[in-house]
Amino acid sequence: MKSNKRRLVVFNQHSSFITIDIVNALVKKEGYQEIVLVTGVVNERDDLLDKSVIIEKTVPYRKNSLATRLLSWLSAFIRFLWIMTFKYKKSDVLLVTNPPLISFCPYFLNIKKYAVLVFDVYPDALSAGGFLSEKSLIYKIWTKANKKLFKRANRVYTISEGMRDRLAQYIDIQKVELVNLWSSFTPELIDKKNNLFLINNGLQNSFVVMYSGNMGKGCGLECLVYVANKLKTYKDIVFLFVGDGWTVPALKEKVKTLGLYNCIFMPYQDVSILRHSLSAADVAIISLPGQTGTISIPNKLYTLIALGRPLLSLTPPDTDLYKVVKKFDIGECFETHEIDSMVTYILKIKNDEQFKAKLVQSSINASKAFSKDNANKINI
Repeated sequence: MKSNKRRLVVFNQHSSFITIDIVNALVKKEGYQEIVLVTGVVNERDDLLDKSVIIEKTVPYRKNSLATRLLSWLSAFIRFLWIMTFKYKKSDVLLVTNPPLISFCPYFLNIKKYAVLVFDVYPDALSAGGFLSEKSLIYKIWTKANKKLFKRANRVYTISEGMRDRLAQYIDIQKVELVNLWSSFTPELIDKKNNLFLINNGLQNSFVVMYSGNMGKGCGLECLVYVANKLKTYKDIVFLFVGDGWTVPALKEKVKTLGLYNCIFMPYQDVSILRHSLSAADVAIISLPGQTGTISIPNKLYTLIALGRPLLSLTPPDTDLYKVVKKFDIGECFETHEIDSMVTYILKIKNDEQFKAKLVQSSINASKAFSKDNANKINI
């Protein structure tokens, strides 16, 4: 017997707290009798996925190399097509641009009602990263698919002004709704003496300049090693590189060549300590290169804002990151060659408690614009 339930399928290859919050908000709206989440990973933090949600597993996102990324995207997309064709054919759908191959859904599925949530703009991101030429056949086919996807969508959402403007080549931007993202953490300040990350690593008396996250190509993190070299006479200033990525070996080699002892490399921190590790930064580094400045925005921005961290942003003036930092007065932005200016800024935060307190308070104030309530803005 066929089910007459009104059903919603949400597709996101990697479901972090953002997806979980959106799905939970949709459950509470009671518009659907059944909600299905198609995903490779459910990465829960403080808030758990509603128990009524049905999980359909697909291939997890693998970012070890470009080849593994492409293969995992393709595998997850094919699995989604199979699930929709044979299990949830008449369902409404929320498509998230992870994997980005969702652009090709209209060629394989006849979805009557769907919405699209754009986290990153493809194939633009691949072109900006130097992986795909705008003149290539694949690029041209992909852009055509985007136009078809967005034209048929009931609603289209994105997360920054720059991405909304970028989508103008595919859709009338008057139809694109802007939804600010948010942090998994409630706004909170953790004192150094109570910070478990600092205590566990013997850094309570250190002034911490931290980059935490993926250290990939194009992030421009090499400049931080030169900043650290300029500040090596300050024995209490330590530069922490927390995470992993393609550029880690080169960064370590540069640190070794310069004979620096104020740079420490650490692996990704467990989610149980993440609030404390990110709060340990007296200066938090965040990077968004110019070539990707309007086609993506780092999710960790919203977490650092919620934790009241003064930001040192490696980004040029035309990016979404630059606009947020300047609008809310939560730090300063630099291009990678501005080494001396970065040194001056770091020392100002270190030596001027009033200036640092102002940045901290500005971040906490800004967090009101980036709250979990924004999840309620997503509808199909």
